[in-house]
Amino acid sequence: MGQRIFSRKIRENESEVLFVATWLNGIRKVEKSECSYKQLPIAGHVVNLISLPSLNASEFIEEITTNLFYKLEQYMQLSDSIVYGLTKDTTTSGYMIVVPDEFNSIRNEFFGECKYCRQHNTFFAWCQLCDPWEAAQDWTSGDEYIDECIKKFQLKTTNYEEIIEWIPFDKLQSIKGNQFAAIWSDGIRKVKNDDHLGYIQSRIQFYRVNLMKFDSSRNALDFIKYVSK
Repeated sequence: MGQRIFSRKIRENESEVLFVATWLNGIRKVEKSECSYKQLPIAGHVVNLISLPSLNASEFIEEITTNLFYKLEQYMQLSDSIVYGLTKDTTTSGYMIVVPDEFNSIRNEFFGECKYCRQHNTFFAWCQLCDPWEAAQDWTSGDEYIDECIKKFQLKTTNYEEIIEWIPFDKLQSIKGNQFAAIWSDGIRKVKNDDHLGYIQSRIQFYRVNLMKFDSSRNALDFIKYVSK
């Protein structure tokens, strides 16, 4: 299967790497006609690849049960899970599970193309597979609990304009008044419809906002409970 897949890495964590790919031969389908059924492959089908630990030939026989099949079993136990098969990365010799693109049904050409996976977006200028993950990278509030809370919401976001983010205090200007009115220099997220580029991610800079102050005695867990209501 490896020579029939063109893939692109889109995210990585400690336990696995996720790729989006085009399976050139495509998935198997059964087509019904008036009098019979026939096999009909759907060529050029978009799939996801979940990487497995890299195993060389001598390790494979010894560790296949505890590595390959264990990971397969974990995935198969998920509700409504589908596995198309296994493949092998010809560059790293790592094994991968081939599964459906979970957002394929809501991708639409009208929403534009994702700059990370190069597939149609799932909403205006937003790819549910890639953008939430990218938004959750390369920042910290300095508090583990606050980070966890914000990233939890980020990874569930389905719309570019609705994502919550950590805003460094130095990005807020002209703070004044009892209600702490301020100017956010980066500004709010806005989807712009460009005549040449279509729908693109942008911001309305120097946007007026209000700040809500928490008492110093209120810890991060109180904050998480508040924003989770």
